[in-house]
Amino acid sequence: MEMEECCKACPKDCPDIDRQQIADEVRDSAYHVIDAKGATNFAVGLALVKISTSILRDENSVLTVSTRIDGEYGIRGVCLSLPTVLGRGGVDRLICPDLRDAEQAALRSSAEAIKAVQRKVGLP
Repeated sequence: MEMEECCKACPKDCPDIDRQQIADEVRDSAYHVIDAKGATNFAVGLALVKISTSILRDENSVLTVSTRIDGEYGIRGVCLSLPTVLGRGGVDRLICPDLRDAEQAALRSSAEAIKAVQRKVGLP
């Protein structure tokens, strides 16, 4: 569900959505945690517990984890964080939400940046 749809269903009177501000805040959130606490180790540990539990208990949970992409959004040969169903066998399937053109372009740009680093360090 896009933010605009969610806001229409919400009874609160919120100001207009600034997508760029939200994206910046999400991207920089780890730095705010580090500034406040000095580290993000606990959050990483909690994420590992959730991922491991989903696999070991065959929960088929939807988690955003880094997964090798093979054609989704026209991207191949790189790992990106996408909503992923995790169960006993690990990755069961990816869930690829509809993205606006600008979002797809940003995702492809991120994938290309990761591929450039892979090439630089000699990874396929």
